[in-house]
Amino acid sequence: MRLSSRQFYVLRCRGTEPPFSGKYLRNKEKGVYHCAGCDAPLFSSEAKFNSGTGWPSFTEPIDKTSIEEEIDTSFGMIRTEVHCINLLP
Repeated sequence: MRLSSRQFYVLRCRGTEPPFSGKYLRNKEKGVYHCAGCDAPLFSSEAKFNSGTGWPSFTEPIDKTSIEEEIDTSFGMIRTEVHCINLLP
């Protein structure tokens, strides 16, 4: 699977999409969100909610062992980054 330049930046370089810019932010379709790097199922649309942050937000993963959470205190705020466990260095 070949990643776009934006996907590569986010998935491999620990980058962040600009808020309110991602194609899944306003997506209302029912289904499962998969990792763009390895296709692992990560989140159900049933767990998605509008946090007002500009990024898709979920109440819980499909399987807690498929993700890793990391606290990010950059930009003067506290956020929880969620990464697919298969993509970590």
